[in-house]
Amino acid sequence: MFNLTIPAVAPAVAPQSDYSARICVILFVALDVPEEPLPSFVVTESAMIPIERESGPAVGYYREVGFRCLPGDVVDVIDFAADDGEVHWGRTEWHETEIDSLPRAVRRRVALDHEAVWYRGEREYFRHW
Repeated sequence: MFNLTIPAVAPAVAPQSDYSARICVILFVALDVPEEPLPSFVVTESAMIPIERESGPAVGYYREVGFRCLPGDVVDVIDFAADDGEVHWGRTEWHETEIDSLPRAVRRRVALDHEAVWYRGEREYFRHW
């Protein structure tokens, strides 16, 4: 039927390492993005509370990124991954990782090619800073 195996990816060879990052990007130009549907009300035991939606264009986003590079190149690779805005370094974090330890949904999307970046997650936009 379906091949559910995930292709093995060779580990990084020293001095390179694999890294996982959650980057925060402030967009160069605000972007109109479709709003995800949310329930209109939250129902509690005693009340129905309306949910307020954020409105307006997105000013930035968070994104999970995986990459392979030399330890001294981490900042440059993260900066390269954010080609549509400026990285907010105070809200961006990264750490060394092993691809095999990542969740299956991430490992399924890993693609090692000529770029240092081997995974790009979905953008989680925000509208207010």
